[in-house]
Amino acid sequence: MASTPKKAKRDRAQVAQFDPSAAGGDGKRAKSSHFSPARVGEVGSGAAIGDIEVVCGHIGKLSSKHDLLTAVHMLCYGRKGKQLERKRNLRKFSGFTFAVDSAPYRKCRAKLLSPKPWTTACLHDLCTLFDIKRGAAKEETVDVIMAFMMAPKAN
Repeated sequence: MASTPKKAKRDRAQVAQFDPSAAGGDGKRAKSSHFSPARVGEVGSGAAIGDIEVVCGHIGKLSSKHDLLTAVHMLCYGRKGKQLERKRNLRKFSGFTFAVDSAPYRKCRAKLLSPKPWTTACLHDLCTLFDIKRGAAKEETVDVIMAFMMAPKAN
């Protein structure tokens, strides 16, 4: 019986582990460069919307899938947000951190004046949600909403 020659074992490649300090940066994801009026956790100059009982009640009655909540979250934070975090983030919102005469203010106001998704009926729903009186014209209503969103307070 002839013996078979033994096969040589293969050389195993060393697995390279990810090292965030060697990769540059602090290991966190880079933040997106799109416009974001406010960041979750930033504190504005007004009261948190969750502290205003009427507004908190209106938010609680709406489904987290509701288009109005998605649009308001987009306006406040610059993104739609996950379904599970929309209401929570909106309750934490305490106003924008930018000034009235700044470029982000003008951009946010322009978004509210645009026909999609902010129709006049949708702006009236937003006024009902925030428990504020709406203006006669669309521009007046937008001014009232922006004044509230700069520094939310109970009526």
